[in-house]
Order: sequence, then C-alpha cells, then structure tokens
Amino acid sequence: LIMTPHATRQHPVFGDVEYGYGLLFKKGEEKIQIGALGYAPGFASACYFYPKTKNQVIVLSNMVESTEDFKTVFAVHTEFMRLMAIK
Repeated sequence: LIMTPHATRQHPVFGDVEYGYGLLFKKGEEKIQIGALGYAPGFASACYFYPKTKNQVIVLSNMVESTEDFKTVFAVHTEFMRLMAIK
C-alpha cells in the first residue's frame, strides 16, 4: 500500500506528485524512486529509496537561508536523487 497512490497534489519542487501513505513519487516512477523531502526553518532533508538498485540516499542540510524558491533550497538534494536514479 505504501507504493499505491492515494492522493495527488502540487509539490513546490516536483510539480504534480502522487502520495502513498506519506511517501511521494511522480506518476509512473513508483519503481524508480520513492521517498519524501522534509523542511523545517533552516533545515532541509531528502530520503529516497531506489527499488531497482535497492539503494537509498539521505541528504541533510542545515544551511537554508531563504525559502522563496524551494527548488533552490532542495537543489543539492535533487541532484543527488538524479544521480541515483540513473544508476
């Protein structure tokens, strides 16, 4: 059930995403990457699992200065995720 879409929403970093019990994935990416981003003032995190390779990436940062553009806040996180997805 964790990989079954139960809701959809507009995500500030990824655009349209689907949720399955708290984890998110883009439509059709359930077998590519599954996880979640997290944010608290000053801190950003990503935790994603890659079913194909059975790898996981966790990125934690404590240097968030501005939240005007969440794509910028999570730029390092999403670059790690992109690199993991092409393995």
